[in-house]
Amino acid sequence: MKNPWITAALVGVFTLSGMSLQAEMKKDHGERGWNAEKMQKKLDLTPEQTAKLKALRDADKETFKPLMEKQKELMKTLSSQVDAKAGDADLQTTLNDLKANREALRQQMEQAQAQKAAILTPTQQAKMLLGQKKRMHEKHDTKEDRRK
Repeated sequence: MKNPWITAALVGVFTLSGMSLQAEMKKDHGERGWNAEKMQKKLDLTPEQTAKLKALRDADKETFKPLMEKQKELMKTLSSQVDAKAGDADLQTTLNDLKANREALRQQMEQAQAQKAAILTPTQQAKMLLGQKKRMHEKHDTKEDRRK
């Protein structure tokens, strides 16, 4: 990549996608606190479903942690390479590693979603999806308010 603007744009895209992924991970996997009682009430969960979801969340935290740490390290590596004006081959290797790690994260997220779906009824899944949509809109509205 001889053009520094292309390199900078790629770094920006990968940084934003990594940040988006981290935000999604935090939201889905309880970094801000997973309230079993609240979830149980909102989704009308049985105690068994609540226990299964909690176990799934705990297992997911352990599974995602090394992938997220690797993503962070790769981003640091990429940043260092760009700062050091590394060659295209080195940059491409890191970009490929980032892409492969993001794919592994995506696959893990899909697997976790499928496991959640196996625990929840269709009605509960619909309530969860609508709740996520509502939180996304609230978050978006808050960001819009901060920009004003």
